[in-house]
Amino acid sequence: MKSSIRVAATLSILLLTQLSFGQLLDWVYPMGNGWRNNIEAVHVDSAGNVYTVGFGNGVLDLDPGPGVDAYDFIGYRGAYIQKFDSSGAYLWGKPLTSVGYSATIDDLVVDKQGNVLILGYFSSFTDFDPGSGTQVLGGGGIIHVLLKLDHLGNFRWVINYGGVDVRAITTDDASNVYVVGAFASIVDFDPGPDTSYFFAAGTDGFVLKLDSAKNFQWLVQQGGEYLDAQDIVVAKNGSVNVLGNISGAPSMVDVDPGPGQFLEDVGFGSRSTYLLQLDDGGDFEDFFVVRSLSTGISANCHARALAQDKLGNTFVVGQVVEGIDLDMTDGEDIAWFNGYGTFICKMNHRNEYQWGIIQDVTAEGLVVDSIGNPYIMGTYGSNVDFDPGPGTHFEGNWYGNSFIQKLGTHGDFLGVQTFQGDYCRGRDMALDPWANLYVVGEFEVTTDFDPGPGVYSLTPQSTLSDGFIYRSRPCTPTAITTQQVTGCNDYTVNGIAYDTSGIYVQTLGRSGSCDSVLIVDLTIEALDTTVSINADTLIANAQGATYQWMSCGWGYNAIPGATNQELVIPIVGYYAVEINLNGCIDTSACIFITQVPEMDVVEELMLYPNPTNNYASVSLTLSKATAIEMEVYNSAGQRVAHLGSGMHAQGNHTFSFNVADWRQGMYLLVLKTEQGIVREQFSVIR
Repeated sequence: MKSSIRVAATLSILLLTQLSFGQLLDWVYPMGNGWRNNIEAVHVDSAGNVYTVGFGNGVLDLDPGPGVDAYDFIGYRGAYIQKFDSSGAYLWGKPLTSVGYSATIDDLVVDKQGNVLILGYFSSFTDFDPGSGTQVLGGGGIIHVLLKLDHLGNFRWVINYGGVDVRAITTDDASNVYVVGAFASIVDFDPGPDTSYFFAAGTDGFVLKLDSAKNFQWLVQQGGEYLDAQDIVVAKNGSVNVLGNISGAPSMVDVDPGPGQFLEDVGFGSRSTYLLQLDDGGDFEDFFVVRSLSTGISANCHARALAQDKLGNTFVVGQVVEGIDLDMTDGEDIAWFNGYGTFICKMNHRNEYQWGIIQDVTAEGLVVDSIGNPYIMGTYGSNVDFDPGPGTHFEGNWYGNSFIQKLGTHGDFLGVQTFQGDYCRGRDMALDPWANLYVVGEFEVTTDFDPGPGVYSLTPQSTLSDGFIYRSRPCTPTAITTQQVTGCNDYTVNGIAYDTSGIYVQTLGRSGSCDSVLIVDLTIEALDTTVSINADTLIANAQGATYQWMSCGWGYNAIPGATNQELVIPIVGYYAVEINLNGCIDTSACIFITQVPEMDVVEELMLYPNPTNNYASVSLTLSKATAIEMEVYNSAGQRVAHLGSGMHAQGNHTFSFNVADWRQGMYLLVLKTEQGIVREQFSVIR
């Protein structure tokens, strides 16, 4: 039965900026000099310092402010690192001097000690010491490199992985370094004087752990040619979460990289996305799959990004073609998409699937704020509805430009920002502790970077592209309505149903670039509708409520007078109880009673005449003195008469009752005692 809801609403203005997506442009720095330039990655540390990595050509001033810090990038795509303080003031920049075609950056992180780690590949001689020393690598083809600098940009160490395809890095609270990617043939993964050789017959994925001084800790090899790693996150408890792809696998695959076996149905043939969980020692914990449901050369889903919030909830973003099962656990949430789109799904800290959505965009990045709201960055074409719920929010009229979409903790739409200009592409994004949003990338034509009704347009100096570093700050919503709600089992507002306690946000409207939002502070007090059975008695387990027992064989029919927490079962049949507690009403499941125990205190029972049309008499013999309650029920299980109750002595007893006004039909006389019940069926005729 439908639950009722008790609601108490209050109006207040709160500075809960993270519960909406009203953003104001703070600043945007273009990076250009007439040559192709772009910014590839951004990271913000706990103090709000901002680090970026980009590429430059020719003489480029790394200080976007009034100062000058210029370097001559002789080769094509020379890499550089920048650092800004929390206000956006330029602190330092460091070039990586190279000759010829230089670099592509895969990842950038900053550890707890403020050290900067950069992952990328380089194809020409490059000096990885940006100071007075030299650390030249490369020149013999593409090499994959992990570089570490301190908080001032001074060289700490560099690792040359040669032809190993390194794709993502992260660090933990102890500043240990984790690297994921793929390799072939024989590779020594120990960067120190010792050796740790691993062999791959084809191309295998790997997860590598180093300490902060680049000493080898362990490596997990993902064999079988089917698995390759794309992204990695280390949880607060030390659990290592690896996102990757499964390609061309048979249906069942052993996904435990250790000596154990864990068979997983990954779907046959096409590419699917996986999430591997390891403990802090690299041992297998669990494995989950976002399955592609289509077959054929173009049917697949492809991992893009992985993130976790402070509560340990996991978010996965990827690309999908055609069919997909969004539920990466043992359940099922099937979705079909006509063409190429983006999926995002969420799993809680207990590894239980929460929700998933598909949208007509191309994803590039993912971050999660301090209260668990995911931000998805990517590019889109024209006329895209960014609201995955029952509402609509269309953006369009531009081709290939960037968006940043914010969703609530339950996948509900909070807002979207777009950069208004063709071929403006965000490459990476980050959030600082104050919910300021940073986006870096490149733009090829005049672009409006103001997310609100204002205009802040920049035109690139190059005919190819300029890089940009963008920051927006959260603004105070125009109005916030807070509803403090207590629900019984679920609560629906503006067409969205919630069935779990929590804080939920809905965007009600927009005034300029700031939002008017509704915050639903919901407490679910689900009623206990379970029922226990004790011999001939049904017992509602909910305490302190009011009760109404019902027969439920054909619909729900209240049993007159059956309003106690317990019900002595009168006859074989279907029973349920309606619970009413603090204004919440719910009904138990129907319980089928197939047998009712008889009592032996009644040695003989006779009802006559049977059938009858006027009076009926009851004759019984008791083996001992007993308290008896006598009732009559109709064929629907409803009580139609209470004939009396009281103590009766041992021996013979006779009772009579009038049925002259009763309808024709079958009836049941029920005698109840502490030892049980006894029944006698009779009929009334007309």
